[in-house]
Amino acid sequence: MYWKNKSPSFKKIKWVNNANGLGVQFGFNINYEEIWMKKFAKFKNKIDKWKNRDLTIEGKKLLINSYIVSSVSYLIDVYSANVSAEFVKHTKELIRDFLFNGKCWKISQTNLALRRCHGGIELPDLDNFIRCKRIKWIIRVHFSKLSIWNAYGKYCLSKYDSKFGMKDFVMKCTTLNGLNVNIPEFYRVCLNDWYSITRKECKTKDDILNQMICGNFRIKTKGTSLFYPNWVKSNLVKICDIWDENIQQWKKGDFIFNNLTDKRNWLAEYNRIKAGIPQKWKDVLCDIPVEDRQNQLLNTQIIHFSSESLTINGKEKLYSKLKQKDIMFSCLYPTDIPKCAAVWSNAFEEDLKLSDIFSVKKSVLHERKCYYFHWKVLHSAVFTERKLQRMHKSNGICKICNSDVESICHLLYNCERTCNFWDDVENLIALVTNINVILDAKSVILGLSNEDINNNIKDICNMIIIRGKWIIWKERNNVKYGNKQRLTSEAIFDIFLKDCKNFSSFLISSMQPLKPI
Repeated sequence: MYWKNKSPSFKKIKWVNNANGLGVQFGFNINYEEIWMKKFAKFKNKIDKWKNRDLTIEGKKLLINSYIVSSVSYLIDVYSANVSAEFVKHTKELIRDFLFNGKCWKISQTNLALRRCHGGIELPDLDNFIRCKRIKWIIRVHFSKLSIWNAYGKYCLSKYDSKFGMKDFVMKCTTLNGLNVNIPEFYRVCLNDWYSITRKECKTKDDILNQMICGNFRIKTKGTSLFYPNWVKSNLVKICDIWDENIQQWKKGDFIFNNLTDKRNWLAEYNRIKAGIPQKWKDVLCDIPVEDRQNQLLNTQIIHFSSESLTINGKEKLYSKLKQKDIMFSCLYPTDIPKCAAVWSNAFEEDLKLSDIFSVKKSVLHERKCYYFHWKVLHSAVFTERKLQRMHKSNGICKICNSDVESICHLLYNCERTCNFWDDVENLIALVTNINVILDAKSVILGLSNEDINNNIKDICNMIIIRGKWIIWKERNNVKYGNKQRLTSEAIFDIFLKDCKNFSSFLISSMQPLKPI
């Protein structure tokens, strides 16, 4: 406050380029790399303190979500267009080292992010997390009512509507490559992530006929997508508008000429469109058999956009009833089919469902290490001698029988020193549950999924089976690394019975309805 004939007590005023407020830097020449690496150093110190503790994968996942994902969430909201690539690289390496004790990825990040019913642990991938933040911003800006905070964003998203004569044209495209875009870098980055979840791999004729011609990432000439405003204004928007289904040919030039309002260069544009459509689509339109390629990234369209609603994984929802967690959950935890599904289907010569492979509940097990060993077996992440042989680090011979190649199925079921073990386990299960269960290779590897057995009894059987697999694996490691003598099936079963005494009280209590641990 100033008074007459008085000067302020402070006279040294320093002008700065940047200022901090609420943890955010404002000003010019902001060093984004420094901001992100400072944040990385903070949560790295916290994670390093937990490395020496013997934690389960579930415990490590909880710490990753608490220390890493939550701590960077606010910064990603502020600097989502300026995320440091070096920060993402170092953070991924930190997560890998913490999760697998400094070793390589035993299970891919894609499989770790899958939902539990698909064999994952719902561990968000950092790239997907950043992408989801940008997608949420696009959805909020578009569907929210016009206000001060989203006025410029709505302008950017609707900037080309008048030029092409279509509402929400930029949102309905699948790429901006080829369009002279004059919008800020932030919205271009957000739109590219938006397109990554709205694209759809076309397999049927209806899918292809409903594809837009302009702004389609599949329809290109010389590597550039096509943008013809005249065609959109003339209602020649989709492939079905220029394809004659009756004769299975492109519509004649007279039809195109009569429908276009601006007829300049129409023939050259029409030829570019026909040449840019993929040959695979043309074969499908002409009813020519096409080889089906499965398990591609774009096989499943996560979000289908319309001006009033979003369709997420086949369920249409109005924005007013849409929860933000629906978007995050659908993008962060996909429903792809893991590769191990095809591996076990081929191994057992049977078309297995995901419910057959991942049928064992995590809550039924006394020790989590047994469950996560079973989980690694399902994902073929156990380093048997056969797997080490492919890395040129072993001769591939089983360490227990010292005769055959050691694969998962051989070690846990077919080995001559473990096959009789499961006969004794069958007797134990019959003694505990009063039910005769036949344990074949599929039941041992994947667990029991027989619908005729009571769920409570089935959970107890799976607990015994998985613990038996864990004992076999431990004894195999004792032979390999502890230089112990190779054991017979009877000796392994005796060790198993001694180990059972440690959880016999839990086994008795399991006869009551199970509760999650």
